[in-house]
Amino acid sequence: MCCCGREEGARNDALKQVLLDDYHKRLRILEEFLEEQKKLGVIRDDVDIQQLALAISALFNGLIIGKIFGIYQELIEQTLMGAFNITYSSPLQGCHKMRKK
Repeated sequence: MCCCGREEGARNDALKQVLLDDYHKRLRILEEFLEEQKKLGVIRDDVDIQQLALAISALFNGLIIGKIFGIYQELIEQTLMGAFNITYSSPLQGCHKMRKK
């Protein structure tokens, strides 16, 4: 979504509600996915799924805005992959151990 839609959403209550509903729907979908990953042991039990979903969403939204402003695609991809590696590095090591059993 471009910045113009967000500006219009701030002035137009109906559009604002549509944008908010879409945002919350995307967060719920992400939370459901992360919860499944947690059940599979990919995400540690002590991780707050709602906070993780919000952090991922914020990172993604920030990178999309950056792309609009001209950040290079390669830098955006490196940032996302770095974030995923940080998020999943320890738990994935545990999963490899579980699979060997």
